[in-house]
Amino acid sequence: MAPSAVVNSNSGPVVLHHQVHTVITEVKITEGQWLLLAKVVFFNDDGDFQDAAAQLLASPGNEPIQIDLSIASVPPAGGEGHAARFSSVSLLAWWQVDREETIQLVCWAYKGGAIRSSLVAVRANLLDPTTDQPTNNFPLPPGLPQ
Repeated sequence: MAPSAVVNSNSGPVVLHHQVHTVITEVKITEGQWLLLAKVVFFNDDGDFQDAAAQLLASPGNEPIQIDLSIASVPPAGGEGHAARFSSVSLLAWWQVDREETIQLVCWAYKGGAIRSSLVAVRANLLDPTTDQPTNNFPLPPGLPQ
């Protein structure tokens, strides 16, 4: 029987440098409909604002789910140098796959890192009330492609 949930995490830190796309964590899912929940905490390790992004990515050809952000840097007490600034990001996606897929949480930033990341996939297939058997035939939530 296929699992009803898959979880992976990475406490980090994972170094993010020069906007290189870096896989933070990943899960393998099987055929069906899945609710994907990802969380990552970015930190800025230089003295300026910097752009960063988190992305849920499947096999090539699938549209990624992405969030872009700008992470501030805060001067430390005393005003010398810089102190890391943290930003937490969460992503939520509904994904339907017709074969086994690896879903990746991919992040990038100019100079910083990622900590306390997690990626959870929960099988969204429901039981058919007339047969008590698993089914993929149910309407998706409003706003998602049917």
